[in-house]
Amino acid sequence: MKGAGQKRTRITKDERARRDVFKVREQSVRSYFSNLNKHVGDLRNKETDFYGIDRELKFFQDNIIFEYEKTKGLRHPRDLGNARENILKDFIKASGLFPPKYSISERSSRVAATSGHISNEMDIVFYDYLDRYVLMQRNSAYDVYSAECVYGVVQVKSKLTSKELVSAINNIKSYKKLKRVSNSAFFIGNGDSSINGFGVIFAYESGMDWHEIVDLLQAEVLKNKPSELPNAIFILNQGYFIFGTETEYLSLNSDRMVNAKDVIVHGFPDRDENSLSHFYEIIIRLLNNTLKISTDILKYRSLPLTAGDYSYRFSSGVLNELARCELHGEYHRLFKESALECILLYCVSKEKINLIKLLDLGLGRAGDNEDAYNRQPIDVVVYNPENLLPTEIMFMDPQPFEFEGKTFTAPPCAYYRIICSNMDIVIPFYYIVKENMLHSCPKCKK
Repeated sequence: MKGAGQKRTRITKDERARRDVFKVREQSVRSYFSNLNKHVGDLRNKETDFYGIDRELKFFQDNIIFEYEKTKGLRHPRDLGNARENILKDFIKASGLFPPKYSISERSSRVAATSGHISNEMDIVFYDYLDRYVLMQRNSAYDVYSAECVYGVVQVKSKLTSKELVSAINNIKSYKKLKRVSNSAFFIGNGDSSINGFGVIFAYESGMDWHEIVDLLQAEVLKNKPSELPNAIFILNQGYFIFGTETEYLSLNSDRMVNAKDVIVHGFPDRDENSLSHFYEIIIRLLNNTLKISTDILKYRSLPLTAGDYSYRFSSGVLNELARCELHGEYHRLFKESALECILLYCVSKEKINLIKLLDLGLGRAGDNEDAYNRQPIDVVVYNPENLLPTEIMFMDPQPFEFEGKTFTAPPCAYYRIICSNMDIVIPFYYIVKENMLHSCPKCKK
């Protein structure tokens, strides 16, 4: 099966037969190991009170399934979704198997980064209990956490369909694209330590068979960057899936997924009715492997503007952020993602020039006032793909203005200056208009 909006791959008769054989075999294997584990467990119960947390996790799994079945009487979709999220949350909070430093969100939550980007709504957010910042709260119903204090997220689904799986992958992607920014260039950790947070999908059941899920996940591998894929997908009554290569599983370390090549899907069918144990193992490993990063809260005071994956600020701040429509008044002046991509591609290899020198050249001066340039060492890159002269693009025709009762004449600036990808960029109005770089009025589209 392919992603949402794509046609279902036709399954041949031989392939269908092979999948049916796989399904029957897996059911037999699962029944055998489930009975064997129960028999061994009964014997060990007679010998000792405690012989490992797998038995406890099996009790928790049985209770989770029981509570899940009880929710099937709910009719309102929102109530149903909340109830099933809470089943998993209750396990995490009450099982005693998660250290208190790993707290989870109590309500609807999103995660924000210093880049100005924010995730979609997350069902469960794991955050650091002692070093957390709730950046925004609304009526005890909605929270926004800083990316640095969040270890990872979980999306909870009831019955996983192809549509729900793609939706969950996209939600996880919105979180995993966020950057956790550290105050320090040094980290102390082992070889499994990861700066990037994790994302996991948990479903109680699925209407798809095993091979359909594999096909869909492999299609998602082709559509997404490895770093933005979920670390794992769990289906309580079927098993779990992780991503890796032919020689390595990548899911236990989000950093290893960043530059991964030739990613494939690895599937692990549930053969002993103990899926929750595998879920717990991977979640606790991800939590322990994800580095704790302290939030620099001051970086969240005023976030930059965003355009797709890019972040930018107007150098003049709010003075440049407002545009005006003759019909509908003021609106936010925003660059298009495609425009920023084009600007950055051009500017990354261009030489910098002192801003004061650039202005002097724009005014037709010699550009040799080195003392002034040294006093104001502001270096910029000019977006100028047509190599026009500064006198042609830096200023408009002189306009009169009044100051303290006197009239003066000066040429208005004909450019915007933005900070983007660690570059200070001057973008002349000439190119902004010619290349249609800005979004228009959202009401009239003019």
